[in-house]
Amino acid sequence: MRRLICMTLIMLAIAGGAQADLSERQLGARSFLLFEPPGTSGRAPLLLALHGGFGSANQYRGALKIEDEARRRGFRIAYLQGTGSGLRGNFARTWNAGGCCGPARRKGMDDVGYITGVIDTLRSEGVAGSVHMIGHSNGGMMVYRYLCGGARRIASAVITAGAKMVGTCSPKMPSRALVIHGTDDPRVPFKGGKGSGLAGVVFTSYRQSVGALEAAGVQVKEVVLRGIGHKQRDISQALPAGLSATTAAFMFED
Repeated sequence: MRRLICMTLIMLAIAGGAQADLSERQLGARSFLLFEPPGTSGRAPLLLALHGGFGSANQYRGALKIEDEARRRGFRIAYLQGTGSGLRGNFARTWNAGGCCGPARRKGMDDVGYITGVIDTLRSEGVAGSVHMIGHSNGGMMVYRYLCGGARRIASAVITAGAKMVGTCSPKMPSRALVIHGTDDPRVPFKGGKGSGLAGVVFTSYRQSVGALEAAGVQVKEVVLRGIGHKQRDISQALPAGLSATTAAFMFED
């Protein structure tokens, strides 16, 4: 019995320790999750992670699986939270990326201001050094919007299955972007046009989106995945090192 109690306490301590690295932070009416690897102190690189449409900070955390890289390399991760519908605003979360998408666009949410607020808050606390971004689908579109708007300098950005849904693009220099897209993506078509989603959104093509970044002076690395669709899992599996390791290597220019 005593051995069973001891084992239970050990397991509880392990479980508690696993969550000690993660905290939920409030920013006005919005929130975000902050992951801080053990032993990380002072300013460190900050990765802002933006989930796809109808996702969430927790969902993207589980899908991205980048925390082992954060522990190894010593960077923090802020999983940002889009705007949803329903009584609690937690249904069908999206980002107001310009020409897309869902509740966030209909409500005219200031997601650029929200992202800037997260950056400024963490910088004022002395924990954010260089700022990096990653986003999938609607989250990738929001990365395009933020990068093009130049509200704050972004050292590097990784965009998977996204599209530029804003007009002008004037980033703060210098910035680097890794743009990954599957040629068989039905949701955000590689060649542009209407996606397969119920909203019937017409998307900017991959080439036009990348071209806008390049014309604005962003150093773009392109990864075109032949025969790959929209799902992040399929995109990650098609990359030799997987998405998390590829992202971390790009952040630090390995």
